[in-house]
Amino acid sequence: MLDPAIDFLVYAIFVVGGLLLMTFFIESYFHFFPQKKANHFTLVKYLLYIFFPTLGLVYFTYALGIEVLWFYLFSCLLGALGEWIAGYTYHKITGQRLWSYHKFLIGRYTSLLSTPLWGFCALVFWFLGRIVFA
Repeated sequence: MLDPAIDFLVYAIFVVGGLLLMTFFIESYFHFFPQKKANHFTLVKYLLYIFFPTLGLVYFTYALGIEVLWFYLFSCLLGALGEWIAGYTYHKITGQRLWSYHKFLIGRYTSLLSTPLWGFCALVFWFLGRIVFA
């Protein structure tokens, strides 16, 4: 695509629309099967929630080039590192944890599950930056 504003809008539809759609489907499932635990973490729910943002990443990697994927991967690493440093520093200063994760821990201060979210958030700002600096 050529217009940065259209690219941002399409990515926002992938992310926000996908999250709303998956929330609707997951909540509908628990409405019809109330014996299941609605607030319990499952890897399937997590993968469903990141499915559409990942689909948007794949689409824009194809449409705009491999630099989108590299930016995403770099942002994932940088976000996880920043989260770990903030959590570690806060814990050492106050003696309390700023947040706690219970699944797929990376050094007790971040989680492997939060890593893709940093990349998706960074892509939002990347698309906004393309609009501002175009």
